[in-house]
Amino acid sequence: MRMTAEERAAQRAEQKARKEAEKLAAKLRRQEEQQARKEETAAGMAAAKAAKRFETFAARKQNGAFCEYESVLVMDAATARAALGMALSAELDRRKTMCWQVVPQLPLSGRWPGCSCFCFKRRKMFEADEHASKTASTTQLHSFPEDAAPPYVQLVFETPAAFFSELTRDSLAGLLAAAAAAHPNTTLGLLVLGLKSHVQRADNQSMRKGTATQWDWRRVEQQLLAVHLSTPGLQLRLLGKLEEAAGHLINTARVLGQQPYSSENQLEACGGAGPSQASKSAGAAMAGELGPTTCSFAVNTLGKMHGMGGNKAWAVAKAYPSFGALIAGFQRAAAVPGGKPALLLQDLLEPAGSGKAKPRRVGPAMSKRLHLLLTCDDPDTIVEGVDGDAD
Repeated sequence: MRMTAEERAAQRAEQKARKEAEKLAAKLRRQEEQQARKEETAAGMAAAKAAKRFETFAARKQNGAFCEYESVLVMDAATARAALGMALSAELDRRKTMCWQVVPQLPLSGRWPGCSCFCFKRRKMFEADEHASKTASTTQLHSFPEDAAPPYVQLVFETPAAFFSELTRDSLAGLLAAAAAAHPNTTLGLLVLGLKSHVQRADNQSMRKGTATQWDWRRVEQQLLAVHLSTPGLQLRLLGKLEEAAGHLINTARVLGQQPYSSENQLEACGGAGPSQASKSAGAAMAGELGPTTCSFAVNTLGKMHGMGGNKAWAVAKAYPSFGALIAGFQRAAAVPGGKPALLLQDLLEPAGSGKAKPRRVGPAMSKRLHLLLTCDDPDTIVEGVDGDAD
């Protein structure tokens, strides 16, 4: 059956329409695929950019770049209204970088006349805070997400007469013990304002009255040393003015904010040869057996001495957790008839698992060197280096 001209024209028009529809569908598919590739590329670039920003942010946190913006100085309401609080407010307003918080009461608030207590907190920083250091401001915070708080508490005696009374009544050690009990596993700082001037005024008054003073400055220094030795880790500082105390508190908060975020124990870095399996095992042992204050003493003090590797630092700090305890140990050994204080540390054992068939000793060479460093009063004495003494 032959098709008419009209039927052939209709068939051609239908074929043409079908081809155009196929072309249009293919074009739409190509456009959709192209758009999907663009979106995938954009998502990958955004993810890479976010990862890079997070890496930069984490690195800045690690090296303490946010120390002034994450550190929070905490005081109670009574201290904030007192002279020291006003001096702090003026110094904070001048620096315009530190955050602070006023709370109704702290665990040690009002415990002792003339004594103020300060604690320290750390704000938890997020990626949104990456550019915080570009905006200088002093902020009083009411509530904020917290990170691990620095283990440090600062006591400040604004009134020298109050501190002098505690010192002369032999009640200062009990005061510090109570403070340590209220804040366990925390280093105590003690600031005293105007103590030397107060003692000198009392001495001058006694001289004018013709009476003998019982407490001259030399005896006060001896009593302060006794308190220092009886309180491991105590950070004692004598200052003259309120402004100096305010600056010291703010600088302390800033330094505490610079502590690294890494949870990895740093004892392995004490040895000069870099991290080894032995030093890692020593770090694990220290983290498990010693508190944070003693661990810091071993890492940041003993571990920096020439010849004192991580294992030896662990052994000494475990037996003598502070410089005060170590000096007192040397003094006790010297008081024993026939004692040899220079060899006090030689038989202390390094931690088990330090890579040796049997535990090594600290040894006589390092014991003598530490004894000389801590007890010698001749500034011209030469402390020789320590050769490797395997025991």
